[in-house]
Amino acid sequence: IGRYKWGYDRGEVGVIGGLVRYDAVLGFDAALDVGTFDLHTELTVTQVTAKSLAAPAVEDTDVPVLKGLVGATIRPVDRWTLVPELYWNGFGAWRPEDYLPVALSRRVTIGEQTGMGRLYAGLSTELELHPLWHLVGAQILNVTDPSGLLLLGLTHNLAENVEVYAGGYVPTGRLPNVGEFSLRSEYGNYPYFVFAELKGVI
Repeated sequence: IGRYKWGYDRGEVGVIGGLVRYDAVLGFDAALDVGTFDLHTELTVTQVTAKSLAAPAVEDTDVPVLKGLVGATIRPVDRWTLVPELYWNGFGAWRPEDYLPVALSRRVTIGEQTGMGRLYAGLSTELELHPLWHLVGAQILNVTDPSGLLLLGLTHNLAENVEVYAGGYVPTGRLPNVGEFSLRSEYGNYPYFVFAELKGVI
């Protein structure tokens, strides 16, 4: 695969192209400084071939598969950053009952694909409470379920190169139908959990 990137005074654009596991891939990305906020976008077109990995939710393999994202970085005040995004996943499924074949496909198990659904909206935020303390949050929404995953966390700079991060995830969405062994939402299958992380740079 090859990539070319060109930067200019108010942003950058890039293109990629090549063959990835027998998928023919062409992509485009761009970032633009509008002044009061920044815009960013990514688009990839994938042509699945006879030798490609299975794509259970792709009904017509003769038609290129689109994946795309558009978002912005907004700073309402100096210490507060918001990043709203919309994401189209052409390899995802429209209906929850079709998620299981997607989840069990090699595209997911090797990490090439993460989402099970087709359309997502997201919002991440960071608020500087103090130069050493930051409140962070994120919300991912599978629009077609609907279901979501909420993250809330707190970071603290212990030293110039040491940071501690703690938080938790809260899922929302319909629980799976255990009796029929079927999914009824994507994030409704997720557990509630908390985490703590200590990160240092040498």
